[in-house]
Amino acid sequence: MGELLPRPPVYLTMLRQPIERVISGYEFMRRNVPSRDEAMPNHVKANAMTLKEYVSDADNLSMANSQTRHLSSSLYKDDPEQWLAIAQQHLQDFACFGLVERFQDSMALLAYTFGWNPLAEFQNLMVAPRRLKQDQLEPETLDIITQRNALDVTLYQFAQDLFEQRYRQMVDTLTATYGGSSTPDAAQLQNLLDHHYQRRVQEQAIAPQSKLIFDFNRAIAGSGWHVREGGTIDSHTSHTSHTDGPSQTPTFRWTGPGRLATLDLPLVQDQDLVMECCIINALSVEVLRSLTICANGHPLDLTVLFHHEQLTIVRGQMPQSLLASDFPFVRLSFECDRTLSPHDLNPNEPDTRRVGLAFSVIQIYPAVEQGEWGAIATGLLSSHPWTETLTFIQHAIHPGQSIFAPTLLQEQFLGKREGEKAKGERGKAKGEVFAPSPHLPISLSPHPPFSTLRNYTPTQLDNPHCTWAILHKGMLPEVGPCLLKLWLKGFVPVQANEVFVTFARCTSLNALPYSHPHIQPLYRGYIKYLLQQSRHPWDMLGNRLKYWLKQKSGRV
Repeated sequence: MGELLPRPPVYLTMLRQPIERVISGYEFMRRNVPSRDEAMPNHVKANAMTLKEYVSDADNLSMANSQTRHLSSSLYKDDPEQWLAIAQQHLQDFACFGLVERFQDSMALLAYTFGWNPLAEFQNLMVAPRRLKQDQLEPETLDIITQRNALDVTLYQFAQDLFEQRYRQMVDTLTATYGGSSTPDAAQLQNLLDHHYQRRVQEQAIAPQSKLIFDFNRAIAGSGWHVREGGTIDSHTSHTSHTDGPSQTPTFRWTGPGRLATLDLPLVQDQDLVMECCIINALSVEVLRSLTICANGHPLDLTVLFHHEQLTIVRGQMPQSLLASDFPFVRLSFECDRTLSPHDLNPNEPDTRRVGLAFSVIQIYPAVEQGEWGAIATGLLSSHPWTETLTFIQHAIHPGQSIFAPTLLQEQFLGKREGEKAKGERGKAKGEVFAPSPHLPISLSPHPPFSTLRNYTPTQLDNPHCTWAILHKGMLPEVGPCLLKLWLKGFVPVQANEVFVTFARCTSLNALPYSHPHIQPLYRGYIKYLLQQSRHPWDMLGNRLKYWLKQKSGRV
């Protein structure tokens, strides 16, 4: 098939010790129902035969010199000796090959050959818990396997010698180029391969960027990630709001199996940058709370812009001082305190991969543009309830007024717009930016620590300039306790949709009735939440009422 391609393909393969491969093939065929019809007879035979009988079956070609036949393409069907010679020649022509029994060394050779980031950790999956071992086989069975796989045994010995030769050549070249012991241990070899990887990246002369969007529907320049999952969505829409029920899961990758995942991006190093990342799932809240993000090994100051259900948007500041390095890229590191498998949390879950956090998109942009809408925020806010609420507030808010709202919404109102006319007429051109102004008392309270995972800062309601409150009906644990306080402060609902209810005080806007179909669910939902959370819900409601009445009387 390779001869039909427009340019010569690159060939890779992994070989396995033949006897182990035969035993594994037999056990696998017994446990798993094949997806291909032509393999079904072997499945039936494997469950009806012993290993000795299964290997002795002359019609079962999968048990006889399978690796040699594949590598030779069986070009000489009637001359098995020619199979071996062709397979050996093909193996020498391959860009790279590995041995299952030397998996870590094979991954090192693969990284060296292609200039890839070396594999730091891996996890064995689909491991049979109770599988036959070679030392458990009867001598006669072992002899039959060896006889039927004589070519594979010879080929594997040839592959071992060739692999050792290539591996030794790799080590000699690395140590001669970058220094170190001629017999490096695993950590030293990892370091040498990382230097080799950096040099290969530098040779590509990739232009550094100050602004980019990295979705996970592409190759990863880094380590510590599982294979991509989810749907294939355009990078600008792959992070649409999960709170509003998207119809398609974005493309994402889990971190794992280790605690550390890295991503190398071609970023400029002569200006301050901002990083935003969208996490669409975490194996547990504790794993999410333990997340630290570094740039070139330096921890970033993180802010949670949004957290609801499984979706979390995190921002990190990347000062120029952290970006400068000898790397031909900026290395982002994402580390959590543990990785777990879904099977660890639920024995009925068959997925045994150790995972941590699922990332769907990462955005980088200049810090001077932080007031603008980032791609991640734009994706979240592009759904109708968000845009409708934002538009309403943008037309209704006046200078000097403050908003109680999710952090992600508040950032759109940090000050007055550039170019705003002196008479207070608000510009409406799309793309205008809010610029901080010392003349306006609009300001954000300090962002909540990452570990709290809160969207609201309750103390903002005590700000005398707080005139607006935007409550997300899906965040009842956070907004529910504020309902009574809003009523006591004279806030009334003035706008509502499927997701938000907007309250205002001292306004000429018409108040909406509490019986409004988009307002009733907010109060009913909070009462239902209290009933579910407390054994004595009415005592809980009474205590809250007494607390707020006491506060109000104290202020009066």
